[in-house]
Amino acid sequence: MNELLTELQKLGSFAAYAWSHAPADNYGVIAIDGQNALRAGDVTAEKVPEGTIDWFTRSPASTVPGEVESLLDRLGASWYLNSVQYESDTGLLHYEWVWQYG
Repeated sequence: MNELLTELQKLGSFAAYAWSHAPADNYGVIAIDGQNALRAGDVTAEKVPEGTIDWFTRSPASTVPGEVESLLDRLGASWYLNSVQYESDTGLLHYEWVWQYG
């Protein structure tokens, strides 16, 4: 996850897991939510971390969502855009991707 976080921080304000005081606009969070394991015979042959990337913005024209997807492609991660929501309590658009990488 460290590599992903480092690369995301080049795109905007991203933090691991949570912000103690999130910026008012244009910020993101990356988290590991679990892992998938590949079994071969009677042993675990590989483990791949799975997590989420969330981006919050007031601008529907933000270029960061496209840049996040390009980054995930460039790194060879498996991913999908899980949702784009408008949060009426904050006035922010919330993008959420689920990723597997490692």
